[in-house]
Amino acid sequence: MTAPAPPSDDEKRLYYYGFPSQPKLVARSDAESTPWALETDGKPTPKCLDPVNRHPMVELWDDSNGSLRREVIRCSNGVKWNAIEIFRIGDCRLRWSHRRNDVPKPPVKLLISVDSDSLHWPQAWDIAKDCREVLQAHGLEDVHCEIRESRIMQL
Repeated sequence: MTAPAPPSDDEKRLYYYGFPSQPKLVARSDAESTPWALETDGKPTPKCLDPVNRHPMVELWDDSNGSLRREVIRCSNGVKWNAIEIFRIGDCRLRWSHRRNDVPKPPVKLLISVDSDSLHWPQAWDIAKDCREVLQAHGLEDVHCEIRESRIMQL
């Protein structure tokens, strides 16, 4: 997998449009296969997080003795990450349509959250790419990795 161009300033800022915390995109493994673009009206697609529920990723990720988590953490070794999670990320306008069988569910993503300005291109791309390769090695061809800047707050 060759490195794509880094995300533009607009993509970094607007990729997670719709998230209340407004995280900033750092890198994503599907940058070449799924180019980012604004809607035809010039606005970004509003996105939302949903739980994964039924997907092969859940059992592999939840297995504390399995190798998937260890390998993903190894890929992000040396990076100050504050969360590694799995979610479905999709267009909020379609959120309730996914209950119908004719509308596909949003894709499952492996999300790595890092502190602001702690990780930059191309190291972020290398981590996203390596995590994607781990996911593929575990048969998770439909799961991609995204790295975002995010703050974790203790309540």
